[in-house]
Amino acid sequence: MKLVAIIIAFFSLTAYAQVDQEQFKSWHKKTRIQNYEISYVDHGEGKPIVLFHGIPTSSWMYRNIIPKLASLGYRVIAPDMLGMGASQINNVPNYSLSLENQSKILSELITNKLGIKHFSAIVHDFGGPILWDMLGHSEIAIDNMIILNTFAFKQGWNHGYNFMTRQLMNLATTPLTDKMFFQSAIRSMIDNPGQFKEDELESIIEGYVNPLIKGAGRTYKVLYYSVKSIENNMLSKFQQNLLKIDPKTVTLIWGENDKFLSSSKQVEQFKNHLQLNSDQVYIINEAKHLILEDQFEQTYKIIKDKL
Repeated sequence: MKLVAIIIAFFSLTAYAQVDQEQFKSWHKKTRIQNYEISYVDHGEGKPIVLFHGIPTSSWMYRNIIPKLASLGYRVIAPDMLGMGASQINNVPNYSLSLENQSKILSELITNKLGIKHFSAIVHDFGGPILWDMLGHSEIAIDNMIILNTFAFKQGWNHGYNFMTRQLMNLATTPLTDKMFFQSAIRSMIDNPGQFKEDELESIIEGYVNPLIKGAGRTYKVLYYSVKSIENNMLSKFQQNLLKIDPKTVTLIWGENDKFLSSSKQVEQFKNHLQLNSDQVYIINEAKHLILEDQFEQTYKIIKDKL
């Protein structure tokens, strides 16, 4: 399988201005869906593009690309899932945090609250399956699809979930240890933390970790604990729903060193399932799971060229 390799030699994240937490917080708007408060960014004007985050992240992962896409003439929508980011975290039962219900909530936000039926999409991690599920129950049409390190197939999805990892996670996410656990988890998803100045790296990680230690960590665990059920019961449905998307509109961009979602096995299955050409598949060197932290400029350039 021929893949397009992007070799990074002269670019790094420090080559552009980082959006800080206060600035990012000021962009958020609030609405109520299913009697829960849902937070989202709605930035710019023009054709809509919706950015779907996964776990244990939030819309924070898109903070630097939002203004760039808006400057290109897009209306950029970046929601926080229920129980994640700036959306309501407390007083939410576990069943409301399920992938299926997250899909319903974001469908309600996009199609009814914001009145959007046609849009482009960028998905990452669990954000992919949430959109794959939406395709089965919502009257939406995808103009362009940018897929970043997500999953729809069993092979190459290295979630590592079992009884032992559940017990270890429960031990690691007590009030005394959860901050350290999530800081380490986020750092492990970045290929080369040394590319950042120490204060920049601390700010980046803090933007991910703050919601987690305030309660979003429970949502992360609920969704992570559901992966075996998703693997056994939902992947075939997601694969069928993916076929509703015009394959000519799809671009895969993947961090080569992602330990959770294989850049060879998972990408190969996406490519074969959607019959993608080689020029629709980009493997980014020196990048792990958080591709927009590792290699922002190169990832953004591909996205801009493909939209």
